[in-house]
Amino acid sequence: MNPHATATCAYGLVKGPAGGPWHLHHSSAGHLPPLLTTEDGDTRYLNTGRGLLIGMEPGLPRTSARDPLPPRSTLLFFTDGLIERRGESLDEGMKRLSRLTATYARDPLDVFCDELIIKLGADTSDDIALLALRPTPRA
Repeated sequence: MNPHATATCAYGLVKGPAGGPWHLHHSSAGHLPPLLTTEDGDTRYLNTGRGLLIGMEPGLPRTSARDPLPPRSTLLFFTDGLIERRGESLDEGMKRLSRLTATYARDPLDVFCDELIIKLGADTSDDIALLALRPTPRA
């Protein structure tokens, strides 16, 4: 193991027919878990499928998970710059993100993402990246 040759990574693949139901196959190597926010504002982190950073214990098998994606829910992958704050626990930042995504759960996806960056990006000098998906049934 070389501590200078490690990285985090998150992988997700959405599967299902065009009109749903959909599910997410995912795996994480030391990366923060994706956040799922339902249309009604219920939130949960998809903590299954998590493993060690890339480069640590390369002989260990990688785990993956499968979670349903309800229609009109929002799946959010994000970097730690969105939630980490000096002098604050990571749990506090994750709770803050959950509350904020619940607030904007029914807003258009571009507004949802803009509000997260506006509300959470002002307090950090770290880089921020978001990847959001909202499965919507065909009319």
